[in-house]
Amino acid sequence: RLRGWRYNVFVGGFVGLIGVYCYATMIRPMINPEPY
Repeated sequence: RLRGWRYNVFVGGFVGLIGVYCYATMIRPMINPEPY
């Protein structure tokens, strides 16, 4: 049963990493729109 816990932690971290990446790419142009 510990396998599901490890799987959930791995998936949660992966999704969190993608979420942070998308957040940075979406918020950065709003704060500093000069390069775009």
